[in-house]
Amino acid sequence: MLPPRYTVHNDQHINAFIQGQLDTIVREIHDLLGPRLDAVLLCGGFGRGEGGMDLSSGNIRVVNDYDLTILLKTPFVINYRRYARRLHHLAEALAPRLRVKQVDFSIRSRDMLEKKPVPTVAYYELIEGQQILYGEPLRPAVSDLSTLATQLPLTEGTVYFLNRGSGLLIAARYVFYEEGLSDRDRENFLIEIDKSIMAIGDTMLISKGAYHYSYEERLRRIKDIGLGEIKNGNRIGTLYARAIENKLRPGTVAQDNAGSAKWWFEVQSLFGQFFLDFESGRLSTVVKDWSHYSEVIPSTWRRSYAQCAQAVLSTDKIRDLCKIRFWSDVRLRQEDKLLQIMPLLLFSLSAAGTDRGMLERAATLLGLFPEEDGLALWTRLVNRYLLLYHPGGAAGEVARRTQ
Repeated sequence: MLPPRYTVHNDQHINAFIQGQLDTIVREIHDLLGPRLDAVLLCGGFGRGEGGMDLSSGNIRVVNDYDLTILLKTPFVINYRRYARRLHHLAEALAPRLRVKQVDFSIRSRDMLEKKPVPTVAYYELIEGQQILYGEPLRPAVSDLSTLATQLPLTEGTVYFLNRGSGLLIAARYVFYEEGLSDRDRENFLIEIDKSIMAIGDTMLISKGAYHYSYEERLRRIKDIGLGEIKNGNRIGTLYARAIENKLRPGTVAQDNAGSAKWWFEVQSLFGQFFLDFESGRLSTVVKDWSHYSEVIPSTWRRSYAQCAQAVLSTDKIRDLCKIRFWSDVRLRQEDKLLQIMPLLLFSLSAAGTDRGMLERAATLLGLFPEEDGLALWTRLVNRYLLLYHPGGAAGEVARRTQ
């Protein structure tokens, strides 16, 4: 049996370092769950053998998050209700102890993953790009999941638009934070910028049925999809290649624009132009601008009741279920609502200032009264949005700085 590979370096000392950290995480999970633990899967970049490590200082430093999927035994609902919050707190405690940016736990049951495959990037990458850390390997119902990658729906590009657009809002908060940028902020800024660029290229691949879970394979494939025929395609291709290099080998590409507002606005423009065209095509309608998109998207987007169930199961205090604010936040966290709000915030900001009309529309959707003007109002609305989108991790941390 081959030893596990966690990065493109495939160096035994790096692998041993990562293995030691993963052993610590698995041990803590097992100590908490005991016999209720079925399996632990390493997903994300490290699960694919493409995790990001910065070796520029001569030391080993983890740059990417550790993404793990925890499988609970039956009865799943009872175990989830009892342990989801504790696992969330454990993940938050592990990150600073291990000196990593973030530890993410996704909680599932074996049945959720082994039955009928779900045509999403998240499911495809989890099954194809994961390593078992504890328990028995998965046995998916479909043996050849490579065919799933060729059949990913265009809505997966929209999911990239939502998630990486939200990441651009995080990057903007770093740039326009009045206290200035720390070294950590600059690194996180570049990570979010690179993710947004990769989202454009990945969406191109999805639309051509050419997506792949491996970064290196995606980089090879994007050269064959006719970038010259796409608006800004050659520029996007260059930036995509650099972003993947930064992802796989952090610190090896010169970064002279970290924290640069000018760089943020260039990427915002490329991101907006591409996804406005993409969404117009997907929706088979001409989306005139992002205010128009905010009106169009709710009637076209699926609503996830599973997310509502997750919110209820994760609630510590039953009395919270009787509060109007709880259910209001649950509704706002639905993807159709986030897709209405995020573009208004992202594209209301320009080098010339902010668009008051777009911000007022976003404020209405967020249930807030626009008391301020300009950047102050934009900042308050973005903070509120980020706390809804992802109250933990980088989104929650940056949003709470001026709370």
